[in-house]
Amino acid sequence: MGPSQVGWAVSLAVHAAALVAIVALVPLAEEGPEPVARALVVSNLSFSAPSEPEPKPEPKPEPKPEPKPEPKPEPKPEPADVESLNEAVVSAPMADPAYADWVRLAVLAEQQYPRQARRRRMEGVVVVRFEVAASGQLLSLSVVAGSGQALLDDAALSAVRAVGVFEPFPAGMAQASHEFELPIRFSLR
Repeated sequence: MGPSQVGWAVSLAVHAAALVAIVALVPLAEEGPEPVARALVVSNLSFSAPSEPEPKPEPKPEPKPEPKPEPKPEPKPEPADVESLNEAVVSAPMADPAYADWVRLAVLAEQQYPRQARRRRMEGVVVVRFEVAASGQLLSLSVVAGSGQALLDDAALSAVRAVGVFEPFPAGMAQASHEFELPIRFSLR
């Protein structure tokens, strides 16, 4: 027998012994419900019977820190109908809806898109509130809901101021003044 045949014979004997040891250690179904891990030492080698791995315990979730109460900002009034912005004056009912349309068109005709806002691609909607006297004089003007861009907010106020004096109320309107809220859209499309 040559040296390579001896190596094969030893290897075969060790593997056969290991296989016999493993088969002998695997418990039969009658021995118990769970297999028990056993070990057999053969020539300083240790072989273990397969056993079920222990399930890893699920990690406990870290407790979430309690959020600090934030001061609640005052809710900003939103335009009544965002879909029809620049199409209707949002205001208290008035005796002459045609006059409200005239006011809306007069303001929108004066609307200028600021050049710097165009270059910066700024867009937004500004809701302005203004009061007009029966004579057509502008009594008050303010931003109700800003666009978040000062350039656009200022341009909306400028559009109302640019009208100057509005037309006097029609004969059927007996009120001394009327307050309007008008959404003004700045869109690059």
